[in-house]
Amino acid sequence: MRLCRRVAFRGFGAVARPATWAEDHFRLPSETSSAEGRFRAAPYQRGLVDMMAGDGPERVVLMKAARIGFTVLLLASICFWFGQRRRHVTIYQPDDKSAARFAKMTVLPALRDCDQTGDMLDDVQHNDLTLALSRIGGKILRCLGAVSPSRFREFTSDSILLDEADALKRDIGGEGNPVELAARAIRNSPFRRLIVGGTPTDMESSLLYDEFMKASLRFYFFVPCPECGHEDVLLWENMEWPGKEEGHSKADAAAQARMVCQECGSMWAHGQLRKALRGGQWRVPDTTRVLACQRNDEESPEEFAGHVLECTDAGPMLRAPDGGHVDWPQTVALHINALYSPWWSWPSCVLEWLKAQGDVTKLKTFTNLTLGEPWMDTGTAIYVADLKRRREPLSPLPASIRRITAGVDVQEDRLSMLLVAWAADEVAHIFDRMEIVGDTSIHGAGAWLDFEEWLGAKPSWEVADGTRQPLDAVGLDTGYHTQTCYREVARLRSVAGRSVFLMPIKGSGTKTTPLVQRLQTRGKVPGASVVLYSVNRYQSGRVCLNRLAKEDKVKIGDLLTDQVINELCSTAVEKRRQPSGAVSLELVAHGRDEAIDCFRYALACLRTMQIDWSRKRRLKSADADKARNEEDVVPAPVVTRNPAHTARRRLQRRPRRRGAW
Repeated sequence: MRLCRRVAFRGFGAVARPATWAEDHFRLPSETSSAEGRFRAAPYQRGLVDMMAGDGPERVVLMKAARIGFTVLLLASICFWFGQRRRHVTIYQPDDKSAARFAKMTVLPALRDCDQTGDMLDDVQHNDLTLALSRIGGKILRCLGAVSPSRFREFTSDSILLDEADALKRDIGGEGNPVELAARAIRNSPFRRLIVGGTPTDMESSLLYDEFMKASLRFYFFVPCPECGHEDVLLWENMEWPGKEEGHSKADAAAQARMVCQECGSMWAHGQLRKALRGGQWRVPDTTRVLACQRNDEESPEEFAGHVLECTDAGPMLRAPDGGHVDWPQTVALHINALYSPWWSWPSCVLEWLKAQGDVTKLKTFTNLTLGEPWMDTGTAIYVADLKRRREPLSPLPASIRRITAGVDVQEDRLSMLLVAWAADEVAHIFDRMEIVGDTSIHGAGAWLDFEEWLGAKPSWEVADGTRQPLDAVGLDTGYHTQTCYREVARLRSVAGRSVFLMPIKGSGTKTTPLVQRLQTRGKVPGASVVLYSVNRYQSGRVCLNRLAKEDKVKIGDLLTDQVINELCSTAVEKRRQPSGAVSLELVAHGRDEAIDCFRYALACLRTMQIDWSRKRRLKSADADKARNEEDVVPAPVVTRNPAHTARRRLQRRPRRRGAW
């Protein structure tokens, strides 16, 4: 009986709405879904799957957040095209390996569990769709890597899917971006459909955001207010949490998250969202400035303002405000964020936002994955005049200080060191800069000997509560005179003792690595073996620059000279065009950048420490009195010595040890 219904259904070519068909025949596979079984679409998902799979506009751009079920809708559209419409489908991934994995682990289980496509897999059960080309029910499914222009020219498809468009190359083989190449690949098909979807990344280099802004009309999902019925878009700026004043923890503040209606001022919780979504609809707003990333654009009225997406069995229709239907333009875009998700609560979004404060990488993740908007790089241009104006006395240090770290940059003729005191929430107080002059290429001599004497004196600084704060950690850059730095770190650790953590740093130019991480491979030279820490130059630089721009995050001491201020402002994030034609953000230095590098190393030291900000780490009373007396009687000037004389004196003073000399 089941087979007869399938034959009759296909033979007569019955017309079905994609959303209705998906709920009747599509099943959530266990390999890709945490809740396997029958598919039940959320109200906003019905419009999305109708636009993706139905016979509407030629090009559909979906800029979305995570946790809204896009992968499930993608699989439902593929099953609809093979089981109901019989179309040739091509899916493009960043590379061939990703394409093969997506076909085998994601597409095959969906086709297998679907009512109308399960019996079409007899000819592909043996290869598990690991090949780039598979025949399903007489039609062709291709899962290819978008690695060369020939991948787009070899085949003519009816439907092309560009999943995670920002992960694709911006220029493929010098012939253009993948969206335009895919548009040519469907030019000869009578059923042209191009789906461009994914989560945006950086605004300057986002291919998805460019296509979103080029669309003739942009849909947003309007939800009625439970109190007054006013329909509006769920935006982050309308989210309020009454507990964000002092005295409430982040979890307690997030638990009171509410959406504020801009019409009546009422506040409603996430528990009312499911009921409100049932009355929502996809509509074009009156103005182009809806998202936060569009605030800087010139405000202008939308061409199709007030038009509504009307889903019917005959396909998606564009209904005008007067009730009539108009023809679809060539390109249509839709936006959806995680605030619409019934499976991810608003308190979770607010808690994620509160935890991201002060960390650029977490803020970017929140903007991309939760809000579904491209990241705008703001606050990276630091002005010298602003930092000079912010200088204030930091001697003695504030009583809120809990840790002191130092970043050391190794140069040919000096060691450049920046001292940073840290309070709760990683509030930095840059209070002093030291330069130890001397040759840094000779082991155990020159500037290294003066640095040893400074560490051996166990430096500490006066705090406003009458105590003294000791030095906690020193981050030493080993990129210059690497072998000498390894030997010095191994030697100076015995001088610093357990009270000061001496961290050798190795820079990392890869953008995707963590800000700081401990490397498994040791730095080895004859006579020394040290554990290295990798610091991501790009990520740490972005964090430091964004914090320097905020007066409540970085305090500037009045002991810092104009030269130090210039070095802190010498680096900026700029757009650079790669040889492939793609535009990326790079950390560019204009002039000397020793101070900002030392600030990055000091921050990396802090991130490697396990800190309880509620507890103080002060010197004992006897040690504090001794340090205070030594500071009053014996000043610590920076002395420049003859390197050769210092080396000879050191050889005479210390016994020869095997492997160390």
